[in-house]
Amino acid sequence: MCKDDYLIWDKNSEVYIWGTGKMASQYLSEIQSIYNIIGFIENNTSNNSFKGYPVFSPEVVSVCEARIIICVINYKEIVIQCLDEGALFGINVIPYKYIKGNYINVYDVIDFCSIPYRDIFIHDVLKGRGLMCMNGNCQIVNTSYYMIQSSQFTDNYVLMEIPPIFLNKMAGKMFANGSIFQQIELFITQEISVDNRFDRRFSTEEMIRFFKEVSVNEFDVIRIPNMYFDVYFPQGGRDQGTGTEFGDVFPYRDSVVEHLSFFYSPKMVADIIQSDFLFSKSFLYEYADYRINDLIRREEKCDVKISDFIIENYRKKLLFYCRNHPINELLRLLADRILTLVGIKFRTIETDEIKPMDTFQEFVYPSTEIGLALDFKKILYSDGISKKEELTLEEEIIRYIGLYKRDIHRGLQ
Repeated sequence: MCKDDYLIWDKNSEVYIWGTGKMASQYLSEIQSIYNIIGFIENNTSNNSFKGYPVFSPEVVSVCEARIIICVINYKEIVIQCLDEGALFGINVIPYKYIKGNYINVYDVIDFCSIPYRDIFIHDVLKGRGLMCMNGNCQIVNTSYYMIQSSQFTDNYVLMEIPPIFLNKMAGKMFANGSIFQQIELFITQEISVDNRFDRRFSTEEMIRFFKEVSVNEFDVIRIPNMYFDVYFPQGGRDQGTGTEFGDVFPYRDSVVEHLSFFYSPKMVADIIQSDFLFSKSFLYEYADYRINDLIRREEKCDVKISDFIIENYRKKLLFYCRNHPINELLRLLADRILTLVGIKFRTIETDEIKPMDTFQEFVYPSTEIGLALDFKKILYSDGISKKEELTLEEEIIRYIGLYKRDIHRGLQ
């Protein structure tokens, strides 16, 4: 089959695009190459046209026969709005991610498809292919997106996306609807222990058992590494997660900054942290050896390994924004190695569609850069929560202390 045969709708179908923002602009040319665009739909607009097409109000949904592609990041509310107007998910309304016919989101099926229609929808998307699911932390998202760049891979599999375990707040709903996974043929998972801090049902062995119970097929299991590498961040404290502004901006704690903040002003703490000799070379090398050996140990049960690349390159370039947020180059390499394991020779490419995992950035101390003889310097920091402009290390340390002390004052630490 050619790639057009897997499209969610027939090529040259008439469609509306919901949304007139950045996302709609970004994907317009791609949608134009596949479908016949009638116009755009927008809830609140003062413009009658966008990119040369007319803009319609949502009332058109209830009377139009054309299909709707939603180009809005938070698409679920728009889907519900369309369903309330009589549209059917998959039949005449889909989020952009679905147009190539290589992707399904597990909760979209559960939330937007009636029970009798779910099997029909999944069957229509699969077109004889099997489901591929990935299980693990935030790293699985971009890894899976790189994998479905390969047309040879999507000739055989459709990604059914399961959210990373820390975001999977409705696990009970997923496990209660196991029939949607009947066609699973490939399960890719990080090594998740039964005593993980989120939900024991997402452990590797529990997920395998679950899929064996619901699948009508034999399926392959590929175990991949959880890339956790804190050699750049020996000062790291415990993960605090999100929930306060401090936690949202700095979910990964810095024990040195916090300790010093009780004895010195924020500016003095920043000066100490920026000392070239805060951490000794001997300490840093001993710590690096210990953590690298731990990285290798964690890969022992994995079918795909990545530690060789990390060990060879961690001094040459920044490979991790924080202890478990690698750069996309690492995730691309992981995707390439998984594809190789299943017999597909394909090299993924970088694309603006797959955003870097740079929302959270831990501090790389100058003494760490010097002691480990790193070939790079981390100069500026930013985060994706507050949308602040890039700040220097000193500015970020002062900001960290301000939010930390505010949480203490409020009794949140």
